[in-house]
Amino acid sequence: MLQRQSRWRTTLATLVLDLALTGSMLALFSVNLTGLRLHEWLGLGVCILIPTHMLINWSWLAAITRQLVGPLPWRVRLRYLLNASLFVALVVVTLSGLVISEVLFPSLARIAGNAGFWHPVHTMASNATLALVGLHLGMYWRNVVNMLRRLVTRERRGTVVRARAGAVAARTGV
Repeated sequence: MLQRQSRWRTTLATLVLDLALTGSMLALFSVNLTGLRLHEWLGLGVCILIPTHMLINWSWLAAITRQLVGPLPWRVRLRYLLNASLFVALVVVTLSGLVISEVLFPSLARIAGNAGFWHPVHTMASNATLALVGLHLGMYWRNVVNMLRRLVTRERRGTVVRARAGAVAARTGV
């Protein structure tokens, strides 16, 4: 029972993290909607969410990295390549975003200089990230659906248990 409860909490935490990450990424892709201040703060927030997401999935990442030189199914290699590409794109977006920051780190932008170089780099890396995030969500959609199914099944089970307990209490007069 305790293990089942722990797995349910982990699933819920993972789903909440993934939803926060997806929502943040969607908001980041529309500076006109969020404004520059929120855009930069969300960018910093994603710098916390991405490593957390990676740590949650670390066992898969470490296992596949160790097996990369050996025989692996093409889908696993494709997922790994997609994840690595997404990570590189996110690093470039983050670093270029820090360099062109006008709200949070304006002095960094003055030190780095050459905004004419960094703005297009940021835009191209953002566009690549958008495409890679879409592919990432598509590749892992079945996992997301399975997580939701586990959560709904758990909730339904809890409701059935409470209903049975209520029926027993009503019959016995407790």
